[in-house]
Amino acid sequence: MKPRVRALLSWPTDRQRRSRAATRIAVGAAKDLDDISANDLPLSPSTDTATATSIYGRLLETPEATALCKRLGLTRGDVRDLRRKFDDEDGTHSDSVTLRGLFHLLNNNFQLEKSHVLTQALLDLAAVPPLASRVSFDQYLLIACTFAAFTEPQLWRFFYDVYSTGDGEMELQSARAGRFEATLKAVGGSYAHNIQVATRRLAASQLEGKATSLRFVDFEELVRRHPVAFYPLVQLQRNVRGCTLGESFWEGKVQEQELLPPLLAYLRLHRGKLPRMRLKDWAMGRVFSGNTSVVRARLLALRLFNEDEDVAG
Repeated sequence: MKPRVRALLSWPTDRQRRSRAATRIAVGAAKDLDDISANDLPLSPSTDTATATSIYGRLLETPEATALCKRLGLTRGDVRDLRRKFDDEDGTHSDSVTLRGLFHLLNNNFQLEKSHVLTQALLDLAAVPPLASRVSFDQYLLIACTFAAFTEPQLWRFFYDVYSTGDGEMELQSARAGRFEATLKAVGGSYAHNIQVATRRLAASQLEGKATSLRFVDFEELVRRHPVAFYPLVQLQRNVRGCTLGESFWEGKVQEQELLPPLLAYLRLHRGKLPRMRLKDWAMGRVFSGNTSVVRARLLALRLFNEDEDVAG
């Protein structure tokens, strides 16, 4: 077991244990941090070339890709695995792949290619120009890891923003709403009947009476009422996860990202000290030698906090 992991999992001695009153204060502080948004987490504590080289060697070239990997806590081995997949697709050894090759890497049944609007939205995650015919490894990593790491609310927000208008609402009679229905049908042929029912209700706007637009909260409600109709969109993300580092890997990363904001806030309030682990989390960490989402999130939070302090200093 690594020393840092062992230190995190070591149970406090009698001299280290806090009094009951101190424990109540710590728990209260943690509860106050539950409402902190994931957006409060900085994308990157450092994006200089030297830092990128020290962590990921020569695997990454851009600060954006390095920042994302550091925020997600990806190891050099994780990035190397993605690089192997990318190189297998790069038959010309040009250090780039075609757009068709990219979508094969993301989703090997080419469902993503059936919607131009959706494919362009994915390319926008890595700022790929509209007329580009090839993408680099860093761009592939930005697209794949960003989309795979979306939480469920972030996933629905992504799709909603893709098909909403400039004012941030989905116009029910607009061309974008029609393209959204077409996308659902294209990527989920076996769910055609359910999709037809859901989109008919979307057009009728039963949630908003006679409203002509749909807010995001109403869109989420529609998804909750008709999960089967929107399942093809969930399946797209599952396919991307499976084609990259595995679905279970990304599920663990999502859990870590949800734990990070309160941990970072606690570290800032308590001068770099982590909160005590629950007995259950501590025991699970010991059993699995620190390979749990809780332990990994604590290690990542501590590393990001220390890097922030170094930059500020």
